[in-house]
Amino acid sequence: MFTIRKATTDDCALIRKLAQQVFPVTYRDILTSEQIDYMMEWMYSEKNIRKQMEEEGHVYLLAYEEREAAGYVSVRPDGKDRFHLEKIYVLPYFQGAHCGSFL
Repeated sequence: MFTIRKATTDDCALIRKLAQQVFPVTYRDILTSEQIDYMMEWMYSEKNIRKQMEEEGHVYLLAYEEREAAGYVSVRPDGKDRFHLEKIYVLPYFQGAHCGSFL
């Protein structure tokens, strides 16, 4: 069973670590390694994750199976009662276990 908790800026390193495990695998067939490296630095440096949270209004939620981080989602407010889905990624090991649906 998965659990979810809201990430804080203390979780920036964990989010980056998860991204390093899932982002390249997800996009390796459509992006070059140079493009992946660029995207990782642009979106997933600890500095940029912190900026997304503190300045851009992103809310990250982390999914866990027991004590192991399994994936994350990022949303940002888009009006009064709406949110824009920015990112949703699940580690390959947990794909197919409905973690993405749970997020």
